[in-house]
Amino acid sequence: MMSKRTPSALVSIALLAVLACSKTADTAPERRIFGSPPTIETVTPIFNPQAPVDCDFTDIVNALVCNFGFLDAQPQTGRGWTKAVDPNDPNKTIVVFSDVPTTVPGTFIEGTYTELSFTVKVTDPESTAQQSNILLVSASYQLPPPSTTEDTLVLFDDGGQINFPFEQKALVAEDCTVDIPNQIFDCGGAIYNIKSGDLVKGDGVYTRKFALANPGASQFLNDCIKRSKKEIPVPASAGSTLQFKIEAVDRQGNLSTWPTKLPAVVGTGSFVCNGDSCGCCLLHAFSQLADIRDCHGQPGLISPSQAPDGVCIDIIQGF
Repeated sequence: MMSKRTPSALVSIALLAVLACSKTADTAPERRIFGSPPTIETVTPIFNPQAPVDCDFTDIVNALVCNFGFLDAQPQTGRGWTKAVDPNDPNKTIVVFSDVPTTVPGTFIEGTYTELSFTVKVTDPESTAQQSNILLVSASYQLPPPSTTEDTLVLFDDGGQINFPFEQKALVAEDCTVDIPNQIFDCGGAIYNIKSGDLVKGDGVYTRKFALANPGASQFLNDCIKRSKKEIPVPASAGSTLQFKIEAVDRQGNLSTWPTKLPAVVGTGSFVCNGDSCGCCLLHAFSQLADIRDCHGQPGLISPSQAPDGVCIDIIQGF
């Protein structure tokens, strides 16, 4: 539990934490302990329930097939291949193809999620030119029932300079170096640096951008959000409403709270692997999301020397 008086020893923890500890009690808009409390001058929220994101995973797929000896495999355009939950029966899965085929050869992760951003202007009469007296600015939200706790997101005035490293979650290694002419195709687990989204360091404007991804969203989508948008996905169910409370604490422990909570309705996210159908299917298979035999007959990944009709047609065996 985090008490409302925040000791200065928590500064380093706040800087490193992306999700702070939970809280259960509301507070008055202002609490004075010693000196004058900080002033929250403005709060600017931006909510996008259908924020787009896309990532090029072509090198990742190329590394997979190169490791199996297909050094000349050539990705193709196409409609991709995605294993999804059957909307008519949640206990079953179906294969989904993109409605918009790619015009560029390769394997691409595409989707949508809910993106939120808070920009908060805070001042404190005890601040000096040498040191801000603001200890912590945060956005807290109540978790959906039956939970009775709050989660807290820390806002930063760092100019986007602080990196918060997070490991990838998908099972296929995503940090790849591919140099086919020199037969280099090495992959390892990716570390993605998350950013606050703040634009100018030390201007008294605290910012936090972050993502809300539906529970059960593809880890490829979540990794793509981290990779492309520099945001950490927080699980939240589609259609749920989160109420955000903005607070600021100074170094003396004085607390100020923005007088109104800010509602955000979580959108319904989407995910598709688009482009080379064979490549997308193999990406699923090597992530234990599909049986590799499901890939039999899928077009793409043409190897002139070994699979002229495509790796999934000439090499992969079906059921």
